[in-house]
Amino acid sequence: ASPDNNLLIAVLVGLGSLAVLLAVLLYRRHREARQVRDIGERLAAVAATGDLAERLAPHAVGDSAGDFAENADRLLARLQQETVTRAERELIYRRLTEAMHEGVAVDRDGIRLANARFAELCGAASPAQLTGRQLTELVHPDFADLLGEIVRRHRERQSSPERFEAELRSTDG
Repeated sequence: ASPDNNLLIAVLVGLGSLAVLLAVLLYRRHREARQVRDIGERLAAVAATGDLAERLAPHAVGDSAGDFAENADRLLARLQQETVTRAERELIYRRLTEAMHEGVAVDRDGIRLANARFAELCGAASPAQLTGRQLTELVHPDFADLLGEIVRRHRERQSSPERFEAELRSTDG
């Protein structure tokens, strides 16, 4: 065996080892990418169903997939807590408005909440009939544009009147 052959064999062994190492790294990267993709699909399913109680970390294996799943789980837990808090607040607001003798409606791109007195003033049999309707539909047409502008300015936190009175009309026109 000549020194040139030994050098060639050493180079070939080195290249073979490098090829094996690269193949192992490529396989690990591919497996990790598949796991991240699987977690992404599970996250998409959570988004589609709205099931914020689902946790992704138990399904994750590997560093990147595990980190991704843990961060997604923290986000889901936070959203779940905020959802519970919002529901509790809405219940409090609902009870408060129902207890008031004045007509009250909460508008967020349409009426989200109204009490029985407001429904009565609008000629509705129940507050549920007003849900989703625009406040501008429930005032006399002479006031609709002005009310729409006030609501828009209030929503955008611009200067707007704190109080506005307008003639209401019944829900059937």
